[in-house]
Amino acid sequence: MERTRTTFLGAVLKEIACTPNVNFDAEDYRRRVIEPVRGIRKLDQEVGEGELSEEQRRDVLRTLKAVLDAKGVDGAEREERLANLASRFEPSERPASIPDSRAGLSGGTAFPSAPLG
Repeated sequence: MERTRTTFLGAVLKEIACTPNVNFDAEDYRRRVIEPVRGIRKLDQEVGEGELSEEQRRDVLRTLKAVLDAKGVDGAEREERLANLASRFEPSERPASIPDSRAGLSGGTAFPSAPLG
């Protein structure tokens, strides 16, 4: 099962890395892209050989959606990228839905950024 977790988190990180950025505000980019990516990498280290829970998968997808928004990806392209990512995993391993990045999270990400200042 290690392969599944790594593949999922790796695919998310790859999607972030391969998505062009049109947000040229360095501070906003750091807060809304760099810090959430660090959170995903930290999760990968914390989970180690274990499995991601469904909640963790949803949080990662919520974070990905927020990062794509921060990079300036338009809504239709963002939804297509999220759907393509989800389709690469077997139904039993896929999160039930791709949550709204604005739902119940401060800053729109599952991995809140560090306080500024």
